[in-house]
Amino acid sequence: MKNVFAKSFKLIALLLSMLMLIGAITSSTLNVEASTPGLFWFDAPWEGRGTASVTITFGTDLATFERLEFEDKKVDASNYTVSQSSSQTVITLSEGYLKTLDPNDLTELGEEPYPFYTFWAVFTHSGEDSDWAVLILHVTSPSTPMIPRQPIFRLYNPNNGNHFFTRSVGERNDCIARGWRFEGIAWYAPTSESDGIPIFRLYNPNNGNHFFTRSVGERNGCIARGWVYEGIAFLALRDPSEGVAIHRLYNPNNGMHFFTRSVGERNNCIARGLLYEGVGFYELLP
Repeated sequence: MKNVFAKSFKLIALLLSMLMLIGAITSSTLNVEASTPGLFWFDAPWEGRGTASVTITFGTDLATFERLEFEDKKVDASNYTVSQSSSQTVITLSEGYLKTLDPNDLTELGEEPYPFYTFWAVFTHSGEDSDWAVLILHVTSPSTPMIPRQPIFRLYNPNNGNHFFTRSVGERNDCIARGWRFEGIAWYAPTSESDGIPIFRLYNPNNGNHFFTRSVGERNGCIARGWVYEGIAFLALRDPSEGVAIHRLYNPNNGMHFFTRSVGERNNCIARGLLYEGVGFYELLP
C-alpha cells in the first residue's frame, strides 16, 4: 500500500517543478504523453462547472488503473468513467460530482492565490500500488457573470439531532451561544429575486423543529396543522441548471427534515433509515 508521507513528499516536489512540466492549458481535456508510468502532474483550468477529463498515454510498460482518490478518500466509481486501452487511460469526472466539491477542500499555492482540487489516479503493477497520476483542477474565474449570492449557515443541535439553516450571522451566533454546533456553510443562496424563488421557513412549537419548503401548498398545510410561519428563510435558484441539488430527507422517528447538497451524506442518511423525499430545491456554490 502507498505511504501517505511519501505521497505527500512527491506531490510537494512535483508542484515545485510544475512550471517545467506543463505549459499553458486552455482546455479542460488534457493529452499528456509519458514513456513509462510514474508520477505526473496535470493542470486543468475549471470554471466551477462542467466536466474535466485527463488522458494519460503510457508506453510499453503499462500500469493498470485501480481507483481515483480525492483528499485520501476513494471516489465512488459512479462519479467518473474510465476507459483504458493498451496505450492510454482516460478519466472523466461527472458534472454532478464536480458541483458537489467542497470549497473548504481547495488548496492555494504560491504568493498569489492559486486554488485547486487535487485528485490521485492510482495505478498498480502486479497487484501493488506503485504509480500515481495527479489531476489538478485549477479553479478559475467564471467566464460568465456570477449570480450574486450569500452563505447559508448550517448548525447542529447535539441534544436532539436537529439541523438548522440560516442566512443570518446574528442568528448563527446566537445558536452557537446556546450550544448548537456550527458545521460551516451548507450552500450559497441567490440574493436577487430575479434569480431566485422564496424558500419558506416554519417552526413547530411542539418539538422545536424547523422546516423549509418552496411549496406554497406545503407551507399552508403546515400552518393549518399548527406550525408557525416565520417568513422567507432565503432564496433558491429559479434556474436549476445554474446550481446544485439540495436533497431533502425525513426522519420518521422524530419528524425532523434534513437538507444536504452532498450525495454521500444523502446516501448515508438513507442507510440509517431516513426517507429520501427528492430534491428540495437548487442552490449555488461559491
